[in-house]
Amino acid sequence: MSDKEESFSNKIIDATRDSLAYTVAENRVNELLDKIKYTYRWNTSKKIFSPKLYTSGWKGGSRGNIKVHKFSGLLKKSMERCFNNF
Repeated sequence: MSDKEESFSNKIIDATRDSLAYTVAENRVNELLDKIKYTYRWNTSKKIFSPKLYTSGWKGGSRGNIKVHKFSGLLKKSMERCFNNF
């Protein structure tokens, strides 16, 4: 194999290894984030900015019709935006 072919092969191997490592890391992070049960809200039912974190994982509802979101979803979206900008 020529030096040029060997260099090209090494680049492919490095790219594959990096891609595989990234995928494994991403899957592991997603597994860990899925274990986070926290939920949060941004507003009250009257649309007043009033952020709150529920460590119990409360799913919202009640008379106030409070809408909550999974904290892990927020973290996943933030990470996707960070890593997709590289």
